[in-house]
Amino acid sequence: MKQSKIKILKRGNLKVVSTLPNKDMFYGNPYGGAMDYTAAQMVNILLNQKQSLKVIECTFKGSSFLFESNMKVAIVGADMQWELDGKMIQLNQVFEVEKGQVLTGGFSKNGLRSYIALNNSIIDDDNETIVLGKENRRTKKHTIFDYQLPSSTIIHIHRGPEWKLLNQEGKEKVMNFQGVISQNMDRMGAYLNGSVIELANEFPKMSVCTFPGVIQLLPNGQQIVLLQDAQTTGGYPRIAYLDRVALNQFNQLRPGTKIEWRLIL
Repeated sequence: MKQSKIKILKRGNLKVVSTLPNKDMFYGNPYGGAMDYTAAQMVNILLNQKQSLKVIECTFKGSSFLFESNMKVAIVGADMQWELDGKMIQLNQVFEVEKGQVLTGGFSKNGLRSYIALNNSIIDDDNETIVLGKENRRTKKHTIFDYQLPSSTIIHIHRGPEWKLLNQEGKEKVMNFQGVISQNMDRMGAYLNGSVIELANEFPKMSVCTFPGVIQLLPNGQQIVLLQDAQTTGGYPRIAYLDRVALNQFNQLRPGTKIEWRLIL
């Protein structure tokens, strides 16, 4: 089957991602992949494609695309007021696009990241050819569930490997933590502004393995949540971590959002 093409007119904060982890993690490369794993899977499910196929991830503001072929498209995640030739389109459903039409997104009204899947398509990204989707006629039909952006800013966490290094006051501060997601955030990590947390002992001097969702305690007593493109080792204590569901929730929250931790006992 001949592959359809789209061209990026305005890039914005765009990244082509997969729901699968980086195969080179063993060599120290970041985990990578979609920040909202559920949304990235769902957008492929809508097109009846393999859930692992690459999709377009837009953060905070949508990009602009010119379609050079007819194709099917689906968008899931943050509401970036997507328009096709100036006409608003609906999220969480498949729509038909014709050759010559332009898809444009604005600033997100809610949520932080939006995901776009296309069937059997190629992106012309700065003269680099990226294959996004490939129709699989043998793929089983999936039951479609409506994707919902997180409505709560209360996030469940688990004890980390260095939880025992916290003193009692520090543990209580983590369990009752209320803070703000800093403007200093990207795909590598998000700094949190909140009450200062102290260790019972000195900071460890060894590097240890890290992964997306780990909450590290910095020397200044603040916390950082490691995200999909974070380093795979680090020397700061891993006082807690978010599981995949909680990480999906966290990754759709915008800078400046007030959050609360809830420790799972």
